[in-house]
Amino acid sequence: MREATKDNITEIFMGYMGPDIDPRLREVLGSLARHPHDFAREVNLTHDEWRRASRCSRPRARSPTRNITSLY
Repeated sequence: MREATKDNITEIFMGYMGPDIDPRLREVLGSLARHPHDFAREVNLTHDEWRRASRCSRPRARSPTRNITSLY
């Protein structure tokens, strides 16, 4: 396996799809991967920042007494 870098991560992800994948699914998944990868490069996102942001995007249990979610 190639070492992933900020410059080749989208290409590596696309390479995981086999030759038999539906062309439309390849297009959708490629776009879904490309946009956050481009964002990460644009803002020079670190791995720690990526992990922290991904925790914020996961659903959180709501407080039984208040309608709030937990942010890190």
